[in-house]
Amino acid sequence: MSKYTIHWRNPEKAILVVKYIEDFEWQDAIEANVIATKMIEEVANDVIIFYDASEHTPSNYEISRIKDSLYSGGSRSIPQNLKFTIVLTKNTYAAKNVKIAMEILDKSIRHKKVNYFVTTMEEAEELIRKAGF
Repeated sequence: MSKYTIHWRNPEKAILVVKYIEDFEWQDAIEANVIATKMIEEVANDVIIFYDASEHTPSNYEISRIKDSLYSGGSRSIPQNLKFTIVLTKNTYAAKNVKIAMEILDKSIRHKKVNYFVTTMEEAEELIRKAGF
């Protein structure tokens, strides 16, 4: 059984939600990302991907595990229509470690900020609103 659900939040398919429904391993996050990437590539419009890990967290927060997950079979291509990613987690330790890894990717590969980490749903909704979605 999957430790996450993936669904479009709106009929326009502009916001894709990956919601973790139980604590998960990094391999689960890779699997979810591969599926989400395929779904985003199937639409022509701009998309925000919203990872909701507010109630459940990864089992291991080590930077080395994050790095391993990024390079072990997951999709490394970024869909052209992905505007940005929001990660919601109430675990500040997890947010700090994942944020560091994603900032490195933003700077070294993407050359722009596409990953945002928030600790409240209000912060997430504000980013979505400011982006016009």
